[in-house]
Amino acid sequence: MKICKILLIFILFSNCNTEDKIFESSIPFKTLNSNETGINFSNNLKYKTKLNIIEYLYYYNGGGVSVGDINNDGLEDLYFSANLLPDRLYLNLGNMKFKDISLEAGLNMDNSWSNGVNFEDINGDGFLDIYVTKVSPISPENSHNLLYINNGDLTFSEMSENYGLNFSGFSTHGTFFDYDRDGDLDLYLLNHAIHTVRSYGTSKKRSESDSLSGDKFYENKINETEGKFIEVTRNANIYDSPLGYGLAVTATDINNDGWLDIYVGNDFHENDYIYINNKDKTFIESVKKSISHSTHFTMGIDVADLNFDGHQDIFTTDMMPFDSKIFLKSGGEDSDKRSRIKKEFGFQYQFSRNHFNLNRGNGTYSEIALQTETHATDWSWGVLLQDFDCDGLNDIFISNGILKRPNDLDYINYLSNVDFSKYNNTKQDELKKKLINEMPTLKIPNILFKNIGNLEFEKVKKSFIGKPSFSNGAAYSDLDKDGDLDIILNNLNSKSTILENLSDKTNNYISIKLKGNKSYSITRGAKVNLYYNEKKWVRENIITRGFQSSSTHNVFFGLGKVKKLDSIIIEWPDGFNQTEKNINTNQELIIKRNKDLISNKKLKNKKKQEYTLEILPFKHQENGYYDYEKERLIPERLSYEGPTGLSADFNGDGLNDLFLGGARYQSPKIYLGSENLKFNLVETPDFATDSKYEDVDAATIDIDNDGDLDIYVVSGGNDLMESDKNLMDRIYINDGKGNFSRLKISLPMTNGSTVSISDFDNDNYEDVFVGSRSIPGSYGLSPYSFILKNKGNNSFEIISKERFGMLTDSEWADIDGDSKIDLVMVGDWMPIRVLLNQGN
Repeated sequence: MKICKILLIFILFSNCNTEDKIFESSIPFKTLNSNETGINFSNNLKYKTKLNIIEYLYYYNGGGVSVGDINNDGLEDLYFSANLLPDRLYLNLGNMKFKDISLEAGLNMDNSWSNGVNFEDINGDGFLDIYVTKVSPISPENSHNLLYINNGDLTFSEMSENYGLNFSGFSTHGTFFDYDRDGDLDLYLLNHAIHTVRSYGTSKKRSESDSLSGDKFYENKINETEGKFIEVTRNANIYDSPLGYGLAVTATDINNDGWLDIYVGNDFHENDYIYINNKDKTFIESVKKSISHSTHFTMGIDVADLNFDGHQDIFTTDMMPFDSKIFLKSGGEDSDKRSRIKKEFGFQYQFSRNHFNLNRGNGTYSEIALQTETHATDWSWGVLLQDFDCDGLNDIFISNGILKRPNDLDYINYLSNVDFSKYNNTKQDELKKKLINEMPTLKIPNILFKNIGNLEFEKVKKSFIGKPSFSNGAAYSDLDKDGDLDIILNNLNSKSTILENLSDKTNNYISIKLKGNKSYSITRGAKVNLYYNEKKWVRENIITRGFQSSSTHNVFFGLGKVKKLDSIIIEWPDGFNQTEKNINTNQELIIKRNKDLISNKKLKNKKKQEYTLEILPFKHQENGYYDYEKERLIPERLSYEGPTGLSADFNGDGLNDLFLGGARYQSPKIYLGSENLKFNLVETPDFATDSKYEDVDAATIDIDNDGDLDIYVVSGGNDLMESDKNLMDRIYINDGKGNFSRLKISLPMTNGSTVSISDFDNDNYEDVFVGSRSIPGSYGLSPYSFILKNKGNNSFEIISKERFGMLTDSEWADIDGDSKIDLVMVGDWMPIRVLLNQGN
C-alpha cells in the first residue's frame, strides 16, 4: 500500500516539477514563485505535546486568506491567518509584487491560533478594518477574537473589546451584513464544537447554549447609546448550542425577498442551517423546507448562478475522493443503521460528498452534484464560484488536501492492532507521536471545473490546477488589474500560493465597485443585475466565501463576447433600486448610490402565479426490513426503493385519476379526479385484502378489451423468498367506473421491479413484460423475468422466462424502425439490453 502511495505522489509531482510551470487545464493559471511576489508566508504546523490532532480535532484545518484594499489605492491587499505562527498582512505594490507590513501595521505578533479573517469597514469611516477569529482555548492565555481598526495610514489599532467583539472561544469565521436595514454591519460569528459529551444527543439539544462553541449574533449599535456591538443571539432565534460544528458561513438572499439570509455549514452529525430573515430582527431556521439532504462534513460554501437562470445556487464541499484507490480505503459515509438513528434523533439526511443545490426559484433546491459529476473532489475546503475565463459562465474552484488523513481505513486497522498497554503514563507523548506519524500523508491537486454550459462541467481529472498541496483557505481577486481573477491560497507547511490567471483576453468582463451615500452607506449584500438582449447575469456583493476566507470587494462578471451592456440594475440592501444604462465592458466601473431611488417593491410587482396545494390523505409507510441484516454484502436496500403510482382516466370522464401503490401491509388506493381539481377516494375491498403485497410498479392494461383501463401491479420486496405467494403479481379488473376487483389468475412470484405493456404480436390484445430486481437472499445472481402473451380470455401464456439481469426498468419501443415493437431493459451490473422482435 505504501508503494502505491509513493507511486501516486510521484505521478502527481511529475507533472509539476517547477514552481512557474503553466499547468495544462482548460483555464490556464501560473503558480507564481514566492521570490517574484514577495509573499513568503507559510502556515507551518509541527507536533506539540499538548497541541496536536489528538488533542484538537481541527488541528489540520489550516488558515484563511482575505482580500481588501486597506489604503484605497485601487489595489487589493492580502491577509493570511496562521495557526501556530503570527498572521501576516501584505500590501499590494502592483504587478504581482507584495510587501509584508505586518509589524509596522501594528498586528498582534503572538502565536495564538487564527482561523477566519474578514476585511470590512466596521465603523463606516471609509477604510477597511480587519476582523480575525481565534481558537482561544488552545491559544495563549487571554486570547480572543481581534478587531483591527484602520487608522487610515497603513496602521491599525486592536479595539475588539471597545467594539464588543472580543469573543473568546472556538471561533471559525464571521460574516458581516446589515440584517435589519439600519445602515450598519451586523455580525454572524461562526463557532465550532469539539467532541465532548455535550455535543451528542438528539436535535432537542439545539435549545441549549454553549458559551465557547455556540454560534453568536451581534447587532451593530456603534452609533446608538450602547456604542458597540451587542450580542442578540437568542433574541434573533440563532442556535448557540453545543451541537454546531460550524466550518463555513455566508450571507445570501435565499428566498429572493431582498433581505439577506444566512447559510451555515456544519461538520459531523448536525444539520446545516438556513436562517431566513423575518425582517423583524429575527430569523427562522428552515433547512428542511429548502433542501432534502446536505453534505455530511460541510467545509466550504459559496453561492452563485451556475446555470444562467438568474437564481443563486448553493455549492458545499465535503471529502469524497475522486481517485478510486483513495476512495476504497477512506471511511466517512454513515451506515444505513446510523442514518436511521440520526433521523430518529431529529437530524436530516447527510451524504459525505459535495452538494450542488440548484435553485428552482420557488424557495426549494434540487441537489445535482452527482448528475454534474462535481460530487467528488477529495478532502475539499474552500469553494469559489466565479467566471475565471470570462466566458459568461461561472466555474467552480475547490481547494484541496489535508496533511494527515485520519479516516484512512488502513490506518484505522493499524490502530486496532496497537498494544496500548505498552504505553504507561510516562510514554503518552511517545504514543501520540507514533500514532500521528502513522497517519497517511498525501498531497492532492486543487480543482477548477470549467463550466461548459447547460449544467455540464469538465471532468475532475481534467480539472487539476496548481501544484498538489494542502490548500485550505482560498480567495480570488484581480490582483494585477488585467481583467481576470487570480486565486490566492493559504497552504499548510508550504508557502502560500498566488495562481495568476493567464486566460486569453478575447472575452470581455466588467468589475463593479459599489459606493453608498450618506443616507445609506452599506453595499454588502447588494444584488447586481446585468442585462444584454435576452441575457441576464446576477451576482451578490458578498465577500465571505469558501472556507475561513473572503474574496474581492468588487462585483466581477465575465461577459463572453458582449462589448456593451444594455443596463445594470443595482438592488441595494435597504430595498431600493438604481439603474445604469448603456455601459461599456472591459472596465472597473464605480457606481455610486443616487439620492432619488425607486423601491424595488415597485419593480417586483409582477403578479405571481396563484395556486393552492392540496395534500392527499395518503402517506407511504415503508415496512421496517433491513436487507443487510440478512445479506451482509448487499450494497443497497432493495426493500426501500419506494412505491409506485399511476395517473390515468379510470372512469372515462376525461379527467386523470390516481392509483397509489402501498408498501407491504399498506393498501393501495384509487383517487378519482373531479372538475374542481379535487381527488376522491374510492373504497376498494380487494385492495384492503391485498395489503400484504408490496407494490413496486404498475401499468394500465385493457386485458379484456372492454374499452376501460385495468391495472397490472408488480409485487416485490427483498424480505420474502422467491415463489412466496405474497410476491405474486396482481391484475385488477375495472368495471368502467373506477371500481376494481382482483382477477383470480396465477402470475409471476419474484422480487419484481418493472412492468411494460404492448401488443407485440399485433393480435389486438395487450401483452406484458415483467422484469425482476433480484433473487432474495442471493444478491448478484440474476432472477427470472417474463414475457406474457395475452391469450384473450383473461389469461396469459409465458412465452419467455429468462435471466436477463437485475432489472430496474423496461420499455417497449421500435428500436430498429422495422414497425415491430422491441423490448429495452436496464438494470444493475448489466449493459442496456435490447430484444429485437423477429416477428415470430
